[in-house]
Amino acid sequence: MKNDANNEELDILISEYQRFTQDVMPALSKTKFTHWTVSEDHCFQRIILDNAVQDCWYNKIGRPAHLHLDLNQAKHAVYLCYSVVSGMIDLNALNSKSLNWRRKQLQFSFDEKCPDTFRISKNT
Repeated sequence: MKNDANNEELDILISEYQRFTQDVMPALSKTKFTHWTVSEDHCFQRIILDNAVQDCWYNKIGRPAHLHLDLNQAKHAVYLCYSVVSGMIDLNALNSKSLNWRRKQLQFSFDEKCPDTFRISKNT
């Protein structure tokens, strides 16, 4: 019986996570009330899931994520969604953490020999 209750709770949480990341957050990103640097649903999903597991989500969760989230991961994801939408947590800060985990932050260094060119290298 407990397993059925956990499965039902998990299904509800995953539906809520999907509603937030696919509908609510993208709609909010287009308003003057947010200053978010992302607006696409897959970006919100990446940010939320990475922060829910404190790593690149695919290192901890099977693909597709919505079929492999466990109850605690789903609870944390929904908590983060609510917290971002309510303004309690800064989405841009969560995005920075996500990008750091993915080593996608770029470092620009200008070439001394030719000031009009620059090199782009990944932070390590």
